[in-house]
Amino acid sequence: MGRITQIFILLYLSIFAAVSAYGQQMALNPMAKNYELPSLTVNQTIQDAEGYIWFASTQGLSRFDAYNVLNFKLKNAEGKAAADQNIRTMAVYGHNLVLGGEEGVYILDKRDYMITPLKDRRLEQVRIHSLLVDHHQRLWIATDDGLFIYDKNLNPMSDNQLRTILDRNMRGLTVNTIFEDNERNIWIGVWNQGLFQLAPGKRKLKAYPRIGARNAPFKLMQDDRGQRWICTWGDGLYLFHPERANNPYQEIKIKNKRRQVDKEDLFYNVMQDPLRHYIWVLSFSGISTLRYNGDRLEEVDLSAYFNHTTNIFNDIYADRNGTLWLAVGGEGMSLLHFDRPLIRSYAFNQIKENYSITPNLKMLYHDPQGTLWFNLERLGFGSLQLDRNGLSTYSNSTYKDLISIRAVTAAIDVQDQLWVGSAYEASINVFKRTQNGILLSHKIELQQQLSHSGIPSFFYKDSAQYVWVATSQGLLCKKPHMERLQQVTSIHDEPISIAEDNHHGIWIATKSNGIYYLRDKERQSVTLHLGKETPGLKTDQIETMDIDRYGNLWIGTKSNRLVCYRTASKMGEEIANTALFGKNQILDIVCLRNYTWLSTTRNLYKINPLNKDVIEFSASDSLQVNMFSKRAFAADDKRHAVFFGGYNGVVRVDDHSTISNFKEKVLIADVKVNNKSLILAAKGKKFNQHFRQLTLAPEDQNLEISFSALPFTQHDKIRYMYKLEGVDKDWIMAPRDRLFATYNNLGKGSYRFLVKATDLHNQWNNDITAVEITKIPAFYESNLAYVCYALIVGAVLFFFINYSFNRIRLRSDLKVAQIEKEKTDELTQSKLSYFTNVSHDLLTPLTIISCLVDDVQMTTRNNLAQFDNMRLNLSRLKRLLQQILDFRKIEHNTIKLQVSQAHFPTFVERLGRAYFSPIAKKKNIQFEIVHGECPAAVFYDEDKLDKVLFNLLSNAFKYTMPGGTVSLSYYVAPKKGNDFLYIFVRDNGEGIRPEELEKIFTPFYANKSPNHVESNGIGLSVSKQLIDIHHGYIAVESILQQGSTFTVAIPVNRSYYADQDMQIIDGSFSTSLQDSAFGAAQGDAVIPDTDTVENKLRLLLVEDNEELSSTMFNILSRNYHVHLAGHGRQGLEKIQQEEIDIVVSDIMMPEMDGLSLCRAIKSNAEYNHIPVLLLTAKSSLEDRIECYQAGADGYISKPFEIKVLEAKIQSFIINKRCKQLSFHNNTQINIAALDYTPLDEKFIQKMVTVIEQHLADDQFDVLRLGDLLGLSKSTLYRKTKVLLNISPSEFIKNIRLKHACLLMERDKSITVSEVAYETGFTDPRYFATCFKAVFGMTPSEFQKNAHKVAP
Repeated sequence: MGRITQIFILLYLSIFAAVSAYGQQMALNPMAKNYELPSLTVNQTIQDAEGYIWFASTQGLSRFDAYNVLNFKLKNAEGKAAADQNIRTMAVYGHNLVLGGEEGVYILDKRDYMITPLKDRRLEQVRIHSLLVDHHQRLWIATDDGLFIYDKNLNPMSDNQLRTILDRNMRGLTVNTIFEDNERNIWIGVWNQGLFQLAPGKRKLKAYPRIGARNAPFKLMQDDRGQRWICTWGDGLYLFHPERANNPYQEIKIKNKRRQVDKEDLFYNVMQDPLRHYIWVLSFSGISTLRYNGDRLEEVDLSAYFNHTTNIFNDIYADRNGTLWLAVGGEGMSLLHFDRPLIRSYAFNQIKENYSITPNLKMLYHDPQGTLWFNLERLGFGSLQLDRNGLSTYSNSTYKDLISIRAVTAAIDVQDQLWVGSAYEASINVFKRTQNGILLSHKIELQQQLSHSGIPSFFYKDSAQYVWVATSQGLLCKKPHMERLQQVTSIHDEPISIAEDNHHGIWIATKSNGIYYLRDKERQSVTLHLGKETPGLKTDQIETMDIDRYGNLWIGTKSNRLVCYRTASKMGEEIANTALFGKNQILDIVCLRNYTWLSTTRNLYKINPLNKDVIEFSASDSLQVNMFSKRAFAADDKRHAVFFGGYNGVVRVDDHSTISNFKEKVLIADVKVNNKSLILAAKGKKFNQHFRQLTLAPEDQNLEISFSALPFTQHDKIRYMYKLEGVDKDWIMAPRDRLFATYNNLGKGSYRFLVKATDLHNQWNNDITAVEITKIPAFYESNLAYVCYALIVGAVLFFFINYSFNRIRLRSDLKVAQIEKEKTDELTQSKLSYFTNVSHDLLTPLTIISCLVDDVQMTTRNNLAQFDNMRLNLSRLKRLLQQILDFRKIEHNTIKLQVSQAHFPTFVERLGRAYFSPIAKKKNIQFEIVHGECPAAVFYDEDKLDKVLFNLLSNAFKYTMPGGTVSLSYYVAPKKGNDFLYIFVRDNGEGIRPEELEKIFTPFYANKSPNHVESNGIGLSVSKQLIDIHHGYIAVESILQQGSTFTVAIPVNRSYYADQDMQIIDGSFSTSLQDSAFGAAQGDAVIPDTDTVENKLRLLLVEDNEELSSTMFNILSRNYHVHLAGHGRQGLEKIQQEEIDIVVSDIMMPEMDGLSLCRAIKSNAEYNHIPVLLLTAKSSLEDRIECYQAGADGYISKPFEIKVLEAKIQSFIINKRCKQLSFHNNTQINIAALDYTPLDEKFIQKMVTVIEQHLADDQFDVLRLGDLLGLSKSTLYRKTKVLLNISPSEFIKNIRLKHACLLMERDKSITVSEVAYETGFTDPRYFATCFKAVFGMTPSEFQKNAHKVAP
């Protein structure tokens, strides 16, 4: 063994062109978690019974589980951190960890991880040097003040008890060390007093001779041969032979490593490792290693392992697996491993030295002569003689002009030639071997032989000596005794691997189309295909492939899956995936005789094809290559070895490259609840590690469980799976960088947490660790709470049942009352419905009567008083009917407020003059209107306020005797930030009884006055509802036989209604008063005939009532050419058949009502110009708005006077003609001045736009205008005549003349002729004539006037 080691060291230190050496089975690596230690100065290391590693440092205690470090602080009796945290020594004592510090002893109870000082005042201020637990389970403590001994319960022995064990306690002396050997002798080393022995069964200490000048034994150890070793402080290292009475000490001289002269004399630790049985000695100058060579001791120079450290070592400790833990001063902990695999490395140091680049191998080929051929990045093709370590590169020396070998992809021996594929050319360089190297023979150009432009990627030679050439575009093949290559036409994708099975069949893996099998004699036809349809494989994306001697295909996929396909059963089995490979991508698979090797970007894997064991090799296993390259591999089948290359050179592995297995049960390393560690918080009651029981309180929401199998030297290769029964359905794979499980908001109850780990052969350990978890329910989840819930639910049910029975009983009582009320309401509604329908039906006869009155008056031409009385009573009857309709709307909540701006004094004067002044005169009642302060414009609903005041004044006149007085006064005053209109209606009539004051606003209530029985009982009710809609109020004060005063108050400022989101109508709508008989009767002037008999307006009257239709026809036929229609659909047919100038239509009709007829007219482009007047029995503001929204040009409420209807028609025509004439004679094109509907304005604007587009075209006429507008000539003429009272040709001429004015205003220097031509006139004189006819002046005069006006 020693000779082999020497050979290894010599080879390592030798400098050749390329250095090859077997990797040592020993390696020193710093602990990965040093940065988590509280101090990098560690005084002592031990391992407890569970396997955790503990570090005693100058800043406290640490526990290491291979993944995480938990740090503990020494605490005094009050539970606070001790002032001095330096721990000098420690010992495992049952379930306790005894800690010796600068000021006493502390005990860590591992059952709850509580740290408390040892209860012995003698040790409170004493420095502790050493601890010993003897075979009687007694604790020995070596201090600056002698020895202290404690029994197995940690009770201190008194001095009297101590004398029964040994004859003196050495008070006042400094005891450096205590040691018990295999014979149960206890050895005590005392500063300046020497060495003492306490033999078994004795109590007298035996003193030994002085050991050196200082006589200060510091550390004792007994090796596996029984030999005792003594380290002294300043006197050297000794072998101790107690049986030699005169000279028991034998000095072992070790050279001082710092001075390199003299011997080292200060030693403080010595131990023997259990694997190699080396003796490791720590001294003031560093670390030394000794071993037995027979009976002789010799020093082993392992200094190279420690050159990268500070060479200051505080402690050395061997754990139960034989790993050495070195406490390195200023660096923390380092691990010395003895289980590193045998791996040979080729560093290519000559490349680093000569070219200052890191060697990166891209291709490898191992030939039968033992030469390793390679492609080196930036240097190209080269070779390495493995037996002579001879390194050669050709692309920068012998063949520096041969560009095709500066980067190569593959090499292979073909007969006596070496084929080398180029990485950038579709060519193969063929070399002959010579004694001095290689000689270029010729070059195979693939494009010339096969018109094949693919780049060679790799070569393969089968047992029949077929040479397969894989290229980027397919597969080529060279058969034996043939010179030329042939293309394998059955392979269309890029091959990535080729392998031959025991039946001489060829397996070809492609990049994107799966795997093909060729077995025919010519090896051209595909007999089997593996791909995404193959069970277990499920993909066509292949990365690499090879076949083992058992006929199994080993396949690496693009998705990082390793699949073993058994050709016998034709089934695939997944061996590993990203859970094992992590972020490393699969590169190549090589099947040797006994094992299958797989390379990834950073790691290598050794797979046993029989039991599927997978051993992982990483950088921690002395892999020199830090990143492997694709296709940089070469197999040495004779030696069962394989080479893998990449950055930093090449490594060689074989069957002997292995790692000792590690298989341990998983431990629960820590439990965090609400992000706080239970171990660090010393909450052993929550988590019992011995029984593995965890109890969670109701407020414990977040749970984190850390676990570890304690793989201190292979922590990155162990994988873990966990599952919480009751939460997780399947096992969860823990990521390698996240070895803990987290759960949030667990419900009450019991759970079972399971965790297991793999061994180093990637096999799962069946020994599963289980933790029983109990979540205590909160009070509201406890059994007592559920009892309370049941009682509460029972009480609620009892109350609900009792309440339900009472409700049923009450409902039955109410049902009887409700039936009675419903019958009463049904009777009332029947009455109301009857009167509502009668009201609608009465409006038409009233209209007939009104029309007949007007007809008789116009026929007789007599203004008799009876006519006015008729009209007055017709108006009163209309208001009563409207009142009934309003009451119906109020009951159904369909009436809405329509607020608009109005002048209240005018409104109230008109109301009084029109209706009540005649009544006052007739009944000899004094009636006056008192005007108060009122703004010019106020906001209210005119229609509804008119009805309220009419009702109040009507009642006042009704109940006031002749000779009495009635007054109406008002004023506007502020109230709560708003303006309110206050109205007072006073009379000195008979008054109202006090008991009736609260009932007068009730519907259908009539007073008990014997003088007036005609009241219907809804007037005041409707008035109150209308005032409520205004957000106002109405009140009454009355004294019997003295009179009554009604007060009305409503808000009248715009902001109030805007804040209430009520609709405000701009402008004032005319009330029905304007259409009343009195309003029309003020002037009886005869309407002038503006049309001759031949040119009478063609009026369409649409009315379903035959009597009204006949009456209106007789009257209107005197001035108009009238057409009749019984409903809307007939009216549309008349419009389509006749030329109609205006339509007068009722609204309520069968088949098609008036609103639908109006919409139909206005939506048709051919006759939407025809004005429509609607006759409606509905006179409210909402009804008027509905008429205008339908497109009506006007409306008249029923009953109406025929003179008003004729006046409206004639006024509409005259107003329209005036606007048409103004538009015609105006020099500007102002369509808005015509005041038409949007549809009519849009049509006229479209006509103007079309004419303007053809303004200069003198050929533009009516026909072209009609074509562009999509109208016939007759339709265009009719629409233009009605809308503009001119023909289309005259309209074209008018628009041309208006543009002429615009041109002359814009350009003062333009001539009349130029204007004429630009506006489409061919004759300037004709243009001037037309211009004067329209505008009353010549173009020249227009220009002069325009220049005078212009600034």
